[in-house]
Amino acid sequence: MTKIFYKYIDKTSNKIYYTYKVDKTNKKRGKIMFPNLDAEQARNKLTNEMTAKNLNLSRVSYESKKKTGKFNIHEAKRLCKIFKCSFDYLFMTEDEINKDVG
Repeated sequence: MTKIFYKYIDKTSNKIYYTYKVDKTNKKRGKIMFPNLDAEQARNKLTNEMTAKNLNLSRVSYESKKKTGKFNIHEAKRLCKIFKCSFDYLFMTEDEINKDVG
């Protein structure tokens, strides 16, 4: 699994944005990208709609980011704070979980 951070500079507003991306191999095989994120959301009894509101996103945008792994750094940090989990745990892919178990 590859974790990559991208840095974008918006030249019109002179702001710097960081985006987090995970390889999409799990999505192509029909697996859940981040099973721990889904598990923590269920433990906390939060729907996708409620979690999206905590991130100031629409439900559709949040679900899209869950599928593709394209959370920006602020969203990833916010999710870690909401669920009181480490980044590595929350964004562990199914392949990483299976590797740890097997």
